[in-house]
Amino acid sequence: MLGTSPVSKDVRRTLVYHHALVKSLKQKFQCAAKEKTRNLIARIVSGKILKKYRFQKIIHDTLGVSAKRFCKNVNTNGDEIACFARKKYISTHSKLQDQVVAFYTRDDVSRSTAGKKQTVTKGKVKKQKRFMTDTMKNLHRKFLLENVSSKLSYTLFCRMRPYWVVHPTIADRDTCLCKVHENLEFIVEKLHGLKLLERTELESLAEETCCNPTFKPCMYAECKNCKLQDLKIQSGYDGQTQVSYVQWTTETVLREKKSGDSKEKLPVNITYLTISRKHAHFFSDGPCSEYRQKGNFYMLTTELYNQGFTAGTWNFFEASHGKGAPDGVGGLLKRTADRLVSQGEDISTAKHLFNALVNTNTAVKIFYIEEATVEKAIQQMPQRLPAVPCTMRIHQVITQAPGKLTYRDVTYRDVSCLCSTRQILQCQCYQAQAFDFKVNSAVPALHQEQPDLEVQWDRDDIVGQWCVIRYDDEVYPGTIVEVSETHVHVKCMHRVGHNRYFWPMQEDALWYPFEDVLRLIPAPQHVTARHVEIKRDVWEDIAKSYLNG
Repeated sequence: MLGTSPVSKDVRRTLVYHHALVKSLKQKFQCAAKEKTRNLIARIVSGKILKKYRFQKIIHDTLGVSAKRFCKNVNTNGDEIACFARKKYISTHSKLQDQVVAFYTRDDVSRSTAGKKQTVTKGKVKKQKRFMTDTMKNLHRKFLLENVSSKLSYTLFCRMRPYWVVHPTIADRDTCLCKVHENLEFIVEKLHGLKLLERTELESLAEETCCNPTFKPCMYAECKNCKLQDLKIQSGYDGQTQVSYVQWTTETVLREKKSGDSKEKLPVNITYLTISRKHAHFFSDGPCSEYRQKGNFYMLTTELYNQGFTAGTWNFFEASHGKGAPDGVGGLLKRTADRLVSQGEDISTAKHLFNALVNTNTAVKIFYIEEATVEKAIQQMPQRLPAVPCTMRIHQVITQAPGKLTYRDVTYRDVSCLCSTRQILQCQCYQAQAFDFKVNSAVPALHQEQPDLEVQWDRDDIVGQWCVIRYDDEVYPGTIVEVSETHVHVKCMHRVGHNRYFWPMQEDALWYPFEDVLRLIPAPQHVTARHVEIKRDVWEDIAKSYLNG
């Protein structure tokens, strides 16, 4: 390199040292088996001094160190060091993980549970269980339709399911699935097994029998075009063949109270409430003994205005369709109470429970109402309140008429309409109907003596009672077999003449909505060995009220 140029011995030795060092570093860098070793060599030959004299290009050419390994990370001495890391490969699982988890936890894909024990823990992380509303194949198909650009396989979709989103088991059916719909599923599956139906999805069958599944009159059998439309049955159907299928049923079991069980029952009523300065909106389930009954409707139309509101709504969730946010609040309070009891605290009354929960500094706002306050409110109510028609079918009640305490207008509809909140509760969607209580605080004595014919479905002895149901503009007596939240299972007699009935050879037992049950009656009287009649004064009252004489 120097040729015959005269240089000192020190210069010559320095150049030899330079070339030997460069060759050694290059060899070590190229032969390094681990990325960690390469980064270490790159750190040695990087820094402010080399950058100052612009030697990065020479280092790249002589050692083969990529320029990407030089970054602006600074060590404790203030020197820039090379910390280049190989670009990580981001798998499809990592790219779509958040998107798939968000899909699984949507309310239309899975329903949230509210039980205090319905939790699952993994890696010391406790989550509230969610039950899927459909099969994995259908959910995967739905995900691909919503995300056309995603090429997610069914196997990976199943693998990415969050551990707290699970399939509902048989033990969960009583609380998280609708018994009426499940029983219909059993019938459809049986018909499909007999090769009478091609499909088993209830949504597809609804589309075949209804003009428009999103139109309320069609789904409530009020449309003249599709009201009597039947399913398409495959050929080879024999109407004489008897088949059997399974159904979910409930039964009332009497249990003996233990001698040591003397603690007071602690009621915890949970209602979700959204408020504004003028309007109040309630969301709750619809038990007829608590919320969906005439007494609560009357309180809504009176007490609401006493608190300064000008209007309000009460919305009822569908019966037997799982639990929601209000139940989740109740589950939290119950778990907290269990924890306090396990720590030795004695909770025997509602007042003790209230004080214990308040002392935990919970974020849930808790109110304690004295029993005397409740009794006083009940005593101030009229003794006889008219029942709102078709109470058990109502899903929304609206009050918007200020005035005297003894009179309020009530608008009610079968299906809740949320657009009314944007129109100051003035919309008439879903055939909203008006109802006036029109009661006075002083009830005439004659009116007080009139028997109350409204059926109290929360009675303990309701099963086994005789009743009269209306079917195709005719009345039939029968006995109550079972009661759900919206329907009653009645075993009916057949009609043979004017006020003449008999038990058929084949049992005639069906589910009827509460509004089809006209009233309770005493047991019919025998007129022959087989035929019976309804007591004559009761029959005359029924004929006058429901059969136009």
